[in-house]
Amino acid sequence: MNPSDRTFLVRLELQDNTALTVGAAVDAVIELRSDQRQLTVPQDAVIRYSDGRTAVWIVDEGDGELRAREILVELGESFNGWVAIDGELTDSLAEGTDVIVRGNESLTSGDVLQPQTSTDYEVQQ
Repeated sequence: MNPSDRTFLVRLELQDNTALTVGAAVDAVIELRSDQRQLTVPQDAVIRYSDGRTAVWIVDEGDGELRAREILVELGESFNGWVAIDGELTDSLAEGTDVIVRGNESLTSGDVLQPQTSTDYEVQQ
């Protein structure tokens, strides 16, 4: 994938009766299948840094306060506003972990949080 414009080259084998012009734009649906379940987070939860690092901010509960903590992640496939997290997951980032979706661009580790409930991101099964 070209990270600057998020495009990629696809080669297709078409049926003989398909009439296409070289260089023509087409619409296509690509179905990706995986036998393995993956943890996904809303695309808005992912922070991409200029040095190539990617991270999500999670909610840490302790001492009666909710605090922000950054977790570096490797990204997998993305689809329909959600991104798969590749690599080894830890107790810090696992199924059911609360991730920060809005306001995450200006956080620093340890910031005290006042979370707001939102139904903008439905959990996908």
